Amino acid sequence: MKLIRINKGSLLQDIDLYLLIVRWSAILASAIIYIISKPGNKILVPPFIILLILISINLPISIFIWRKLPYKSGRIIWILILDIIQGSISVFLTGGYDSLFFVMYLLAIAEAGICLNWNLAAGWIISIDGVQILSTTLHWAATGNTVSSYALVGRFLRLIIVGLIVIMLGELLRREEINRNKAIISAANLKTLNTIFTEFESTDFNNSQIFEILLKSLECIENVDYSFVIFRNDILKDTWEIHATSKPQLYPIGFKFYNLINYKYESFIFRKTRDDININKTFFNPNIVEVIGINLSDYNEKNKGLLIIGKNSLTELIDDEDFFLKALALEAQLVLHNTYIFQEKQNQIKQLAEFKEMQTTFFSAAGHEIKTPLTILKTLLSTLRITIKEPTEVQNEIFNTLESNVARLDNLTTDILETAKLETSELVLNIKDIDLLKIIDKQIEAMLPIAERKNQQITVKLPENFQNSNKLIITGDSKRISQIISNLLSNALKFSKQDSPIDIEISLIKNFMQICIFDNAPVLSEEEEKKIFDKYYTSSNDKALSGFGLGLFIVKKLVDLHNGKIWVQKRSGGKGFCFNLPLKSEGYYENT
Repeated sequence: MKLIRINKGSLLQDIDLYLLIVRWSAILASAIIYIISKPGNKILVPPFIILLILISINLPISIFIWRKLPYKSGRIIWILILDIIQGSISVFLTGGYDSLFFVMYLLAIAEAGICLNWNLAAGWIISIDGVQILSTTLHWAATGNTVSSYALVGRFLRLIIVGLIVIMLGELLRREEINRNKAIISAANLKTLNTIFTEFESTDFNNSQIFEILLKSLECIENVDYSFVIFRNDILKDTWEIHATSKPQLYPIGFKFYNLINYKYESFIFRKTRDDININKTFFNPNIVEVIGINLSDYNEKNKGLLIIGKNSLTELIDDEDFFLKALALEAQLVLHNTYIFQEKQNQIKQLAEFKEMQTTFFSAAGHEIKTPLTILKTLLSTLRITIKEPTEVQNEIFNTLESNVARLDNLTTDILETAKLETSELVLNIKDIDLLKIIDKQIEAMLPIAERKNQQITVKLPENFQNSNKLIITGDSKRISQIISNLLSNALKFSKQDSPIDIEISLIKNFMQICIFDNAPVLSEEEEKKIFDKYYTSSNDKALSGFGLGLFIVKKLVDLHNGKIWVQKRSGGKGFCFNLPLKSEGYYENT
């Protein structure tokens, strides 16, 4: 199994068929011109005879082209010469400048421009143009049929222009074919890589099997004399040891290298020759002219590894070789990385437990350290307000701004600490029977000042058959459910318009109590609905209102902890957030 080399001489796969069509189109065009036009008086051989001769000559030529495909292989010189000879003789015998077989020169120009490189094609086209002038001149000398120099120069220039157009077309076709070949080759090489990656997956975290597959896969690379994997086993002495090798008789397992520390600072893949100064000469035996080194793993300093490849030839690199090596090494890195993780699993479990204990201590200390300055600031602001008995309008504005921003920072700090607790699973719910209606009433009372400033009215719609003497009893954490309702109600008041109603609807659905808080704020798009509960996501265009994007994230996490669900609910004239919570097991409401 080898990497595929690009066939740089190949053009379009069906180029021979296309140029066969062009060949017979030229002959057909000559026949049509012969039928619809009257031959001149200055001809040496009747055009009909020349036409029959051309057909008889081009039939075997066409059969040969069909079978051998010379255009595709680029071996067209003798065909090109033959077509120039055909055209020149035909033009000379059938009218010179006015010959109807002039199109045979166009066939030769098309062949040269499409099948040859642009510099070679340009030389051939100029030669073809010169030959057609020579044929015309010879006919003139033989028959006395004069042609003006202006006409000859004009035809010469026209053919040059046609030739340039054909050359550009040929170059475009050539580049398109090369790009197509590269795409095919890349796909084939990726298939090879996928096969190797599949073998990696079957190693079951066994280092020896991983190294064996890695070294075997290097058989795809040409001119590889040896390959081996080395890992650092002594950081202080910079000692590297071979863990796997393709030539144990030359570089056995356990063989050590010293002073390779410079390779720590090399790029992901590097190539060195015998003349390079910063290369360990032990890598070179008499057959080796180039050494390729690939960084295998930086899982930690101890497990830093290199894949060393010795090549016995400096032949031109096949395309995508570097890509192949990098992809192979990256996959090997991933497999080795997972292997190291698997081998250290027990140790990591212990470290994780210690880390979680430290994390809990850190959040507790961080909460205290952050909250204490905020509490002092709030106290100082209150004291300052009392001290200034009759504050001016500007002072009042300053006080309000400071209090608003301190409160906002306090809420933000609380959200950040709550998010950390939720993500580390440190938050524990205090589950008990609670009165949902009492919680809602308290939150409405707390939000009334905000609602009054915007002239907003909050209404509560209770379940059917509910009496004022009843309590809505559910199972949950009173503090966290208060937090959920407070956040959703605060958002509704904040983002809805002036003088708009806020509706809280409570309904009983199977074993859950469903609470919806509706407002007339702009409806969310489908994309926003998918992201609205993501951490740090904000949908409001007013960044001053949108906050830090943690509120709804926390709400969803708290609802999830209660084994409930939360979603966006649309309705006429606005939207709402609905969530459900489990009911009290023995009944969802009770009489006082």
